[in-house]
Amino acid sequence: IKDEKGISGFWSGYSASLVLTLNPSLTFFLFETLKRLLVPRRRRSNPPPQATFLIAAISKAIASSITYPFSLAKSRLQASSKSFDEKNLADEKVGKEQTAASKHTGTETRNTGNVFNTILLIARTEGLSALYEGLSGEVLKGFLSHGLTMILKQAVHSVIIRLYYTILKLLKRFPEPDAAIEKASARTKQAMTAAQQNLQPLAASASKGFEDTATVVRDNATSTAVNIRENTKSKASTAKRDLVPAVEKAQALAQDTLKDAMSKVTPKRERR
Repeated sequence: IKDEKGISGFWSGYSASLVLTLNPSLTFFLFETLKRLLVPRRRRSNPPPQATFLIAAISKAIASSITYPFSLAKSRLQASSKSFDEKNLADEKVGKEQTAASKHTGTETRNTGNVFNTILLIARTEGLSALYEGLSGEVLKGFLSHGLTMILKQAVHSVIIRLYYTILKLLKRFPEPDAAIEKASARTKQAMTAAQQNLQPLAASASKGFEDTATVVRDNATSTAVNIRENTKSKASTAKRDLVPAVEKAQALAQDTLKDAMSKVTPKRERR
């Protein structure tokens, strides 16, 4: 390769490889687009296997049809760097489509340097249909392989998700000692925080209740003292009113008694 093409010969077909990197991107873009168009929204996260197979196969077939001319040109570029004696062996390895195309033209494909020149050369010398020779086999291979791959991917994804949640359940049921201690400590802190938060309203309510009770007791004591004072004044006034006539009667009785005594003493003195 170095003698015939130089150092650049080691990268024959590299431009086609760069273009062919679009094939997976196109495949998954078409897969997601078709899934949004064909699968109901409630089933998109977990579509049925039949829908997954068909959508994946169709998207791969379309992407392969778009990039197939570049794949063919890449094979022609890699084959063109070999000598005529080695070309017969190379034709058997690159596929039946390259062998048939070489025999059909009766000439070797010249090394044109890049994939775009090779595509133009094939289109001019062999026709546009030559760019898609062997496409049916490529489409059939991609149709089956990618459809089965996406079904297998979906199944593996489901198994991994279930295994993940199973491991989580087991870890929660049988935690490690350090994890259990940390979990217990966290729960204790949460319980203490919750208790403090619950006790604060209770303490505030109790304090307010004590203040209200003290206010009621003070108001009741004041009212009772006022009532007792008023009752005492009333009873004192009543007693005073009752005592005045008694004192007056006593004074009148004393005066009468004194008068009687004086009247009795006066005649005795006169007799003497």
